[in-house]
Amino acid sequence: MEKEKINLKQMKNKNTQTAVAAFIVASIFTVVLIASRYNSLKKAYIESERKKVEYCKTINELCKDTAASNILQKDYYELWEENQRFSSIFAEIENEPGGHEILNKLWNKKQN
Repeated sequence: MEKEKINLKQMKNKNTQTAVAAFIVASIFTVVLIASRYNSLKKAYIESERKKVEYCKTINELCKDTAASNILQKDYYELWEENQRFSSIFAEIENEPGGHEILNKLWNKKQN
């Protein structure tokens, strides 16, 4: 009977040691799995931040290009309007008596 109690205690100790070892192995595996997942998420976060910076740089360049384009369009329109005014003035002068000759004389003078 005494021997059976000792064997029973030894079995309990062995089962407890096995359970503790299994718990330690499972804990280590869990920590490794969590660390791996953390590293993957950290890499993905860093990559997304890098892409966000590149996106912002691209948007900034596009905004600069758009602003420059808007300025050029405004300048072009102002020149176009001025050209229309002068064309209208020249057309009126052309239709006046002797107007054609005056414009032709001025044109030839500026050409030489």
